[in-house]
Amino acid sequence: MNMHLKVTRLLTIVLCVPLLATRGHDDVRFAAGRSALCIPFDTANRHIAFQGRINGRDGMRLVLDTGAGGSVLDAARAESLGLESVGEQHALGSGGAEHGSRVCGVDVGLPGFTLLDQSMSTLRLSALASQTGRFLDGILGQPLFARCVVEVDYARKCVSLFAAEGYEYRGPGVSVPITFKDNLPYVRARVTLPDGRSISGKFVIDTGASTNLILSPDAIEREGVMMSLGKTMSVQSRGVGGATDVQLARIASLQIGGFTLAQPVVALQPDGPGRISAEGTVGNIGGGILGRFKVTFDYPRRRMILEPGPDIGLPFEADMSGLGLVALGPDFRRVSVARVLDDSPALAAGIQAGDEIETVDGEPAAELGLSALRERLRLEGQAVKFELKRGTERIAIGLTTRRMI
Repeated sequence: MNMHLKVTRLLTIVLCVPLLATRGHDDVRFAAGRSALCIPFDTANRHIAFQGRINGRDGMRLVLDTGAGGSVLDAARAESLGLESVGEQHALGSGGAEHGSRVCGVDVGLPGFTLLDQSMSTLRLSALASQTGRFLDGILGQPLFARCVVEVDYARKCVSLFAAEGYEYRGPGVSVPITFKDNLPYVRARVTLPDGRSISGKFVIDTGASTNLILSPDAIEREGVMMSLGKTMSVQSRGVGGATDVQLARIASLQIGGFTLAQPVVALQPDGPGRISAEGTVGNIGGGILGRFKVTFDYPRRRMILEPGPDIGLPFEADMSGLGLVALGPDFRRVSVARVLDDSPALAAGIQAGDEIETVDGEPAAELGLSALRERLRLEGQAVKFELKRGTERIAIGLTTRRMI
């Protein structure tokens, strides 16, 4: 089902010379004044994705990710830009480990804002593009957040960047203290299980995860979470290091910063090589939760500020079709069925793994897009008609969505 994108976790870095950390923040440029206001982004797969520039080349798709301890450039894109790789590095994501390299001298531009002469990791991001249905050129992680105050307005679909020095917040939001480990931000929050028991602790804040909430394997075992849950649904997630089978379930609530979000769908991370948060922490809070707020990340003052948005009270839903979908290259516009869940509308309808979806309710799947299709399949009671390609055959199949957890 590929429920979340985990970009990168803990990085062992071979640094470029000179070390950027010794230069202060003289690598930050605003086109006017001390801010760049309301930079538009698209929320496909609950990510914060910009159209930006890399070394003067326009049309680069960049994702803003608090769950990335450094910034990342697609390895193939780095090569096409003529950037020379330096050394080796080790990246640990939700699916396990992956090896890459490092490039220096990268200028990253967004409307009204530029980061100059950056050092970035390189990883193969094509697998993540298959998950999201959009090509991904780079990931902007901790280095950007360390240099600016970053305001993410999910309702307006825009980000504002402010010079950290002299910044003052004047809104009605609630300030939540942040601590850092491995360059990643953690907050204290509480989850309440269906049997009334609660788990409090630290959660990493991760705008790069399309999930609502992920519980770590040690927290699941330590707290006996599985015995408290009702029905679960087996899905597949993809991230750095590969694919992982996870279970989805509902819990009673999540409490963060004085806000209570009822019955969120959570992912239960299995034990294994993948990592979603630091050892001893409870888990990961992703875009499905953060998207209910306007969020200001103020790393220099070690705080995150939450303002409830218009979606704060909407119910949390998961896929209601049973289709695990991926996008096929080279442009990631074709949509294919990677797996079909047991006891699901898709299985009952006769859809099979390997089928390619050509149209959805008469609209070409390539034009609808993978993200929009997933959102449609999270709505209950939807009668959806597909035209499928199965080998040399063309098949028309319909299903009606239903809640499975």
